[in-house]
Amino acid sequence: MRLYQGLLFLLLLSCCAFAQDKPLADRLGAQNALFEEQYQSDLRNFPTRATAYGDYRYNDKLGDYSLHCPSQNVIRRTAAS
Repeated sequence: MRLYQGLLFLLLLSCCAFAQDKPLADRLGAQNALFEEQYQSDLRNFPTRATAYGDYRYNDKLGDYSLHCPSQNVIRRTAAS
C-alpha cells in the first residue's frame, strides 16, 4: 500500500512540475479576472455591502427598513381591498 501511495505522490508531483505551460503573468491575470468577477457579483447580490464599501451603483436595490415603510404597506393593502 505504501508503494502505491509513493508512486501516486511522485506521479502527482511530476504532473504539477510539467503542467505549467503558461507564463506566470498570464495565470495571475486569469486568477485576478476571476476574483474581480466574483467581487462584482457579490456587490450586485449584496447592495448593502456595496454601499458600505462606497459603491453606490446598487443603491436602487436597497430594501426599505425604516419604521415608516411597513405601516404604509399595510395601509395601502387595506385601502386597495
